[in-house]
Amino acid sequence: MKAILVLLVLVLWSVLNAQPTSEVIKKIEDLKKNAALYEKTLDLKEAIAANKELLALARANCKNKKHLRTIEIFYNKKLGRLYNAAEQHTEALVYLYQWLNLISGMPAEEIAKCYSDIGGTYYKMLKYQEALQWYKNAKTKLKEAEKKENISPLVKSFPDYNIGLVLCSLNRFQEALNHYDLSLQLRLKSGSAEHIGITYQEIAKIYQSLNNLKKSEEKYRQAEKYLGEAYRSNPSNQLELCVARCAHNIGKICYDLGSTEQALKYYQDAFAKRKLLYKELPSLELVQSCSEIGFALASLGRYDESLKCQEEALERAEKAKNQVPHPILGSCYQGIGTVLLKQGWDAKNTKMSGYEAKYAKSFDFFTKAIEAFQIDSNAYLEIARCYSSLGIVLQQQGHYNEAFKKFDDALKTMDKVSLDPHYTKATIYHNIGSTYEDIKQYQKASEFYDKALKMFQQVYPPDHPQIANIYIRMAINDFFLGKYDKCYSDAKTSFFLRQKIFQGEWPVLSTNDKISRISSYFNSIISVMSTLISTKPCPEWVTTAFDATLYQKSLLMQVLTKEKQILQATRNPEMEKLYKKYSDTVEILNYQAYQVLPLDSQNRNIALEKLKKLRAEKNNLEQQISLKSKPFLLSLKQDEFSLKRIQQVLPQNAGLLEFVAFEHVKDKKKEIGVFVVTQNSIRFITLGDSDVIQKHISDIKRQISEYAGYIRTIGKDDFVFTKEVIDTTKDKEKKLAKKSRKLYSLIFPKTVESLLDNFSTIFLAPDDCLHYLSFGMLDRGHGEKIEYFIEKHNFVYLSSGVSLLRNYPKYGTGFYGVANPNYDLLPIQKQQLLAKELSHLGGKVTSEEEDAIMTRGPIGAKWNFLQNTEEEIANGEENYKSPQYLFSSNDDRILLNNGQIPLDWKKRFSINGHSLSGSATLTVLEKDKKWGIKDKKNRYHIVRKGDRVLVYIGEDTSVLRTKNEAMETLFVREAPGKRMIHVASHAYFLDKQETAEDNFSILQLSLFHKLALFHIPRENPLLLSGLVFAGANTFDENYKGMDDGYLLSANIALLPLEGVECMVLSCCDTGLGDYLSGVGVFSFKWACEYAGVRYLLASLWKVPNEATVNFMEYFYFYHKQYDPWNALLKAQKKYLQTHRYENSIKTHPYFWAAFICQGNPLPLQKTHLLIPESKSYSYSWPIIGFGLGILAIFSVKICFVLRKKTKTRPSPRLRRKSIVFKKHSQQ
Repeated sequence: MKAILVLLVLVLWSVLNAQPTSEVIKKIEDLKKNAALYEKTLDLKEAIAANKELLALARANCKNKKHLRTIEIFYNKKLGRLYNAAEQHTEALVYLYQWLNLISGMPAEEIAKCYSDIGGTYYKMLKYQEALQWYKNAKTKLKEAEKKENISPLVKSFPDYNIGLVLCSLNRFQEALNHYDLSLQLRLKSGSAEHIGITYQEIAKIYQSLNNLKKSEEKYRQAEKYLGEAYRSNPSNQLELCVARCAHNIGKICYDLGSTEQALKYYQDAFAKRKLLYKELPSLELVQSCSEIGFALASLGRYDESLKCQEEALERAEKAKNQVPHPILGSCYQGIGTVLLKQGWDAKNTKMSGYEAKYAKSFDFFTKAIEAFQIDSNAYLEIARCYSSLGIVLQQQGHYNEAFKKFDDALKTMDKVSLDPHYTKATIYHNIGSTYEDIKQYQKASEFYDKALKMFQQVYPPDHPQIANIYIRMAINDFFLGKYDKCYSDAKTSFFLRQKIFQGEWPVLSTNDKISRISSYFNSIISVMSTLISTKPCPEWVTTAFDATLYQKSLLMQVLTKEKQILQATRNPEMEKLYKKYSDTVEILNYQAYQVLPLDSQNRNIALEKLKKLRAEKNNLEQQISLKSKPFLLSLKQDEFSLKRIQQVLPQNAGLLEFVAFEHVKDKKKEIGVFVVTQNSIRFITLGDSDVIQKHISDIKRQISEYAGYIRTIGKDDFVFTKEVIDTTKDKEKKLAKKSRKLYSLIFPKTVESLLDNFSTIFLAPDDCLHYLSFGMLDRGHGEKIEYFIEKHNFVYLSSGVSLLRNYPKYGTGFYGVANPNYDLLPIQKQQLLAKELSHLGGKVTSEEEDAIMTRGPIGAKWNFLQNTEEEIANGEENYKSPQYLFSSNDDRILLNNGQIPLDWKKRFSINGHSLSGSATLTVLEKDKKWGIKDKKNRYHIVRKGDRVLVYIGEDTSVLRTKNEAMETLFVREAPGKRMIHVASHAYFLDKQETAEDNFSILQLSLFHKLALFHIPRENPLLLSGLVFAGANTFDENYKGMDDGYLLSANIALLPLEGVECMVLSCCDTGLGDYLSGVGVFSFKWACEYAGVRYLLASLWKVPNEATVNFMEYFYFYHKQYDPWNALLKAQKKYLQTHRYENSIKTHPYFWAAFICQGNPLPLQKTHLLIPESKSYSYSWPIIGFGLGILAIFSVKICFVLRKKTKTRPSPRLRRKSIVFKKHSQQ
């Protein structure tokens, strides 16, 4: 019996203390591994499921109550935190309260942690008072136990940190900062980089909320530093997520400060990190990233990309809508609606189809946004904005009555906000005024514009863009009311305001932002003023309109040049640091100047005083930098571009034709007008519809292209053709002349033509589609007679009239020529040649040169060889030497003198005061069989070619690069510093649609930072055009540091070409590019002017190689005597006359009109003395002597006659006495 009892006790004991089977143990181990993996990959749903199963297994298999309690504490805590991470806060509270019940009587530190977790859950549920109470309980608990327990500084820091979080949400920022500071001091003692970084992050958020953005950015940088240290020492997803949040918030600061491109970079970096961590899991942070990227892209005008991002944000928000504690869905709908509205607007303005569908979709999304926002009782402002947006959509669709209803709904919703005045309400008034203007109720529109202006002036600082915008809308409305004086006054006020705003903004704007601001700020002003003066040409108004046009057309070049000066002025570390402080101040000043002013007078005065202090700080920093840097002082000066200054430099009998494209206020059509400026007058003449003029230009280009195709089908390089070909050409020339005659009548109507006939020189400053026109080929003849514009007038192209005011530094020395590159040069050969050449040129490539050569062109294109082009640069080199005398000589004469300069030469000739004295040795030049005599002391040299001997002044610093030597790297190294550059190679200009983004390398980024160009290649025209050099057909990326044979316009812009007098681009299409009305043409023309080149010769279409070589001979012949612009005109005239005389097909403009010259010829130079022809010197002395003899005889005769007359007439004194005597005798 006793044994049975013992057995029963053993069985009962084994049941009560049963150990898990091996299967259960294995299952637990697998679940633990899976749970850890799910937590690491942030797969929270699976992580929760695994941990719940582990807790269930523990309860089922663990019979030890003490051990089970420990396990339950662990898993309740973990599940509570996982549910919180998954935004399922109600479920989280269940487990957290279970955890609290289990830890009764445990150390204060564990209880305080539980309190904090519960407080954190209430905080995420937006129950701030409950959260604040739990955090205070945690702090109290730790303080009570501080004497009894050894609590670490890190643990003590948590309650203050958490209290700071809640106070921030309650907008009690100063109290929050105090608690964060207490927490930070404790965490710095603890040395925990992770927690220090997180605290800095929260402090940064407070400064961001207080609009102290630079302080906020500084704290985010510190947070990034500590969090980075923590991640490197102990990598974790949570730390990487914190780093991503820092990046996102820095991006937000950049966006608020106007650095949109920089903001986009940070947003995208944060999104990449978050996406890697969350993958496809629902996350509000991913929604936030997508949405912010979308808004940044929209600000840059990249609406298609923006729409994709906003749609992705919406998709992710809908997945996480059960976790959304606020109407983020409404923001997503609103973002999509805004982008669609802008797309519809642009499509309608550019007369593209599909804008109705965009408006319809936009309407739907704004409606959904209102429904989503209505779940939040505090979203009245967003609802009002959505109603206003709906009104705009209906206005654009022409449903004006419905639009007014939506605007009324917006105003009623604003009444619930109890904020008056408010900028949203002012915007609604503006939209109502615009709608009344559309239905031609201009008086009503004027009333609402006045309301909007008064409210904007109440809520914004005086120099705010919105105030400038409302003034221009009022000017348009005034025009329709016939109040022309007020229209002018309002437009002028808007112009001056926008000038002031832009001058404050540009030092911290990227080039992309500058271009977009110039267009958006000044296009509407130019349109209003141009419409006004075409209706009522008051002299004062015409002058102001001209000044505004000059300002806009020159603004981008002006500010980029100033930027270049600033970069040069702030190169040393001390100046760089000072300028960084200046840039930061300008950024903050601009940001504060755009903020809404407080409504109450006390805070309003405080805000205005803050602006005043910032302006004073900016001025003080400018003075500090200016004392140390003269270039910086010059860059701050406001250049005055006015009619008065232009008229001061204009020569007598010269005229400036400043063309301007503008949208006519009445019919919204784009028109072209021209300011005709002389020394004493200015007139504005409207030329007509831009689309009509553009169509004529397109037709002319098409006819030229068709004729080029016809010539190619014949396939004769020497252009010796049959009568049939000549007749066909003449017929095509007549057809082309007929079309160009019509265009001539549009561009130069009788009112303009009558003025042109009085001008000896015409300065042409094209705009819009006129950039693509060769003016010289316009036919101004009558009947059957063809008389080209070039035959009657002397003219030169300008980027704008401001070019006439530009000063140029001293010219460089030497000629640099590139011709007939070997496009098939192998990379290994190029590498060897470059090493050899660079060793002679001062060593390795500099960082600036590397930026230029490492920007990639359209890799994969194939280019054919240009055999005849070497002759072009040979002619150019000879011309550069500027021969002073030209005469015949006998080879034996020099050779018999053993290479000495003949004695009679020394006696008879001197060049600009340099006598031909001394001796020199004979030098034989290879290949071209020239030989010459050089004397370094007297700096002259003599070169013989055929039966001609040329005497030159100066060192021969010419460089010719052909075939294998015609490399991009050598051009970048050698071309700067030369006076003349001639490139005879291929060039290209790609349409945006033709460009593959993959063709461009990421190495462009260094270039973008220096020139601050568009960061997407296909949207940057300067990356769509370039020159082609040796090795372009065979580029291999495996050869690191090697140029690819493409020098892009963007690279040319960065080269120091200030000393270049003329750059000849004897290549195809170098005059083409993307033009932006009022800004300029973005290609070689823009790049060369920015780089400092004075004259650029470029082509508007492809010309046959043989014809180009022939034409360049004419050009260089005249360039010996004339400036480049004049030499080109004379070359074209002579070319035309010669081939007319020969009855050649080359009278067709296809052969001679492609080349144009852009540059500043002022001051106009007197014509150089003509160089005598060969063999004429032997007759010059007798002729001169005979002429002098005749002159002497004539002079003697005149003197004799004058002397005789003097003797026969009384002197003035005797005559006066005689008169007095007569008077006395009469008395």
